[in-house]
Amino acid sequence: PNELLSMADNETEAWIHRHKESALYYIWRFPLMTGLWAPFALAVFTPYGKLRVQRWAPFAFFMLWTLSSVLLLSFIPEKKERYLLPVMVPLAAMVGSLLRSLARDFSLGKETKGDQALILVFATLVFASALSAATLSLWKRDLHFGFVAAMGFLSLSLLTLYCLRTRQVTALLTTGILILLFNIIFVLPVLPDLIRKNPDYVNLRKIRTLEAVASRPIYSLGTLNMKQIWEVGRIVPEIGVMELSTKMPTETTFILLSPGDVRPLFQ
Repeated sequence: PNELLSMADNETEAWIHRHKESALYYIWRFPLMTGLWAPFALAVFTPYGKLRVQRWAPFAFFMLWTLSSVLLLSFIPEKKERYLLPVMVPLAAMVGSLLRSLARDFSLGKETKGDQALILVFATLVFASALSAATLSLWKRDLHFGFVAAMGFLSLSLLTLYCLRTRQVTALLTTGILILLFNIIFVLPVLPDLIRKNPDYVNLRKIRTLEAVASRPIYSLGTLNMKQIWEVGRIVPEIGVMELSTKMPTETTFILLSPGDVRPLFQ
């Protein structure tokens, strides 16, 4: 019971004091989280999208679900991207209905100028994503492997132009999905090397293999997620930045995990 109460206290404190963001946090993060599908996700909130979504789905129900979830989550001081997962369900249903309407109208030759503009914006994002990924796939990679990945992305970019010119919406949407899969396979593994600014960075998986670390206690400047704790291989107590002056570890030497340079904090 004491452990449960302690866990509940920690979670309550986290919801109030940690990861505090503006009430508009989820609104400006929304386009980033939807990625290539952002044009369609934004369109469902307009009268244009409403007319097309309600052909195949209960628009009012899904819209109420989406807006009420975002509104309730915005009142909570602690905000994280994963908290929006319940919103993705009704949003995906509305976007799927919109895509179905677009594919049907284009196949029957009944598309409007608004449909054409929306597909053009999506195709532009897909094309730009493919070209960018072709460049990133060569970053710090084996030359042959990177070349194959780059050729794959370039082929998908050309396929995007072909689908746009021939008005094959279903094939264009499929191309977008393929680009996302290619990004997961070829780009995501090199992103840490691309965005990392610390030249002395050490992967958490290597922590347990370092002799200098094995005999010393480990603390974290901020919260580690379950995956990171698993990689370290032991329980890692958390120290807040504002607590360094009052809750400094009692050990003479210890290991402090941090996403950035902590030397200025000890000067």
